[in-house]
Amino acid sequence: MQLPMKRIAFWSIILALLIYPDRMLAQREVHPHLQIFLVASETGEKTPFIAFWGADHQLAAGPFPIRLLEPAGLNVFLDLSYAGLEEEVPSKARLRIKGGTASAPHDRNDPVELDQVADRIAGRRASKMFPDAPFIVIGHRGPSSGVLGVGNVMKEIQNKILACDKKYREPLETTLNSLKGSASYDHARRIMEPSFAPCS
Repeated sequence: MQLPMKRIAFWSIILALLIYPDRMLAQREVHPHLQIFLVASETGEKTPFIAFWGADHQLAAGPFPIRLLEPAGLNVFLDLSYAGLEEEVPSKARLRIKGGTASAPHDRNDPVELDQVADRIAGRRASKMFPDAPFIVIGHRGPSSGVLGVGNVMKEIQNKILACDKKYREPLETTLNSLKGSASYDHARRIMEPSFAPCS
């Protein structure tokens, strides 16, 4: 005796759910991403620090000032939009990173390594790393070769900082000095010193 069409359709759906991975689980999968922290400097400007988180959701490189990507030959553009003049947390953010050389002017023909709109902007005290600063997540909702490429550059920069390369050490120290006198300074110094101990 043949099963009614409705029953066949029902069992087909059940079989498909068993064979194919759950979409909800796929959406919860963690992908490599960048976090950008907007830390207030002594002059009141917000200095962006960047950190790279691997696919295991562990910190893989950084945090360090975003401008340290430039000596490595990457031109960085961080566009922030605020809903109002008094707002501390941006309403929109876009990170654009192009290849090239740090000494050369920004060339329209430089290859684009990453051009991505932030998918999450969290307010103050949302992150243990910089609890007094908003942070922006780039590349969290899906795999991105651009995020991985920038992350690999960041790992190289971190190795050079640990090797006391002056080209990277001096901008790092200059940025930290610019935070002196601000509420963020002591916390930023505590974050940096265990990762990048002072050079002799």
